[in-house]
Amino acid sequence: ARSTGAAGNPSTITYTWDNQEPTASYLVMFHAAELDVTLDEGPGGITLIEAFPPDLPDQETLLFERVPEMIEVFTERFGPYPFASLGSTVFADTSFNAALETQGMIGYDRSAVSERTIAHEVAHQWFGNSVSPARWQDMWLNEGFARYSEVLWAEAAHGSRAANAALQRQIASLATASRTESGEGVLIGDPGPDRLFTEVVYAGGAVVMHELRQRLGDEAFFRLLQEWAARYRYSTVTTDDFVALAEEVSGQDLDAFFTDWLYTPWTPDRVADRFPLAATPIP
Repeated sequence: ARSTGAAGNPSTITYTWDNQEPTASYLVMFHAAELDVTLDEGPGGITLIEAFPPDLPDQETLLFERVPEMIEVFTERFGPYPFASLGSTVFADTSFNAALETQGMIGYDRSAVSERTIAHEVAHQWFGNSVSPARWQDMWLNEGFARYSEVLWAEAAHGSRAANAALQRQIASLATASRTESGEGVLIGDPGPDRLFTEVVYAGGAVVMHELRQRLGDEAFFRLLQEWAARYRYSTVTTDDFVALAEEVSGQDLDAFFTDWLYTPWTPDRVADRFPLAATPIP
């Protein structure tokens, strides 16, 4: 940073940001506001940053105190955190009413701050940011992984009953999202541009991840996630890459599994048939 002053004028400051890691263009954001900024050392020596408006309520700032624990839980599940820092900033509500996994500095609308959303965005640093989809149609590799990470966080922090409740929310959301005017159903693995950022991809992708975990067992499933994050660190991927790695790690032929879950249309009837009473407990 460089500060210079001219006679009779306030000083101006030039800031230069140096990003050491490859970054997808949609993961860059600029937030200008009056902010209280704190820096701390996080798990594994990374820098933790909080940039909050001075009037942010205590109940919201307290939620971010769980970020180090989230990093530790996900490091155990996914492998080392992929970046040098992790920040959180909160801005005035936008029309999106959303959070964005901006690489290294997550941005939240005030109305979007919740424990499960924070867990979701932290998990995105591995899946979506470090390992990014090469094609928009493979967005389930981002959002399904991050949404299922909400279940993983609930499991680690609050126990199996909370995890099961989080999973049931995903099944119910998929059922709702599968209801189309034409009745033709939806494809999780190729949702089309109109459904790219809908619960088809988010909830549907999370259900796929849970079913894959059931199919492979915990040992192979988490070994797959760690190998996925390590092998494709700072690079782009497709669903075919994931299927190939899942088969390599598990030693199973999974073509029929992924065709069934990703590329066979989901309708409300099919969801109801597959999940009677939405009762799929987590072991």
